[in-house]
Amino acid sequence: AIADLNVIRHRAGVPDLPDNLSQTDLTAAIAKERQTELFCEGAHRWFDLKRTGQAHAVLSAIPYKQPWAGDYQLVYPIPIKDMQLDRNLKQNQGY
Repeated sequence: AIADLNVIRHRAGVPDLPDNLSQTDLTAAIAKERQTELFCEGAHRWFDLKRTGQAHAVLSAIPYKQPWAGDYQLVYPIPIKDMQLDRNLKQNQGY
């Protein structure tokens, strides 16, 4: 994984990562590369934050997201038409 990251970093003119990264440091480096490389590309960052459980901590600290109204902002509302077609659907909390 470090070699793959270094290919990307070399292309970008960024210094290579050391070959002896710990698992924790490697995971952080991968997250940082995804944040940088996929900026504004199809909400990859948003999905990464949700999948890793970091969405609340990161998004609630962004000034233009204030006041943070609650974690319900991390899910979309279910369209009314969908709930009318399937009575088993319940609206996501906060909507």
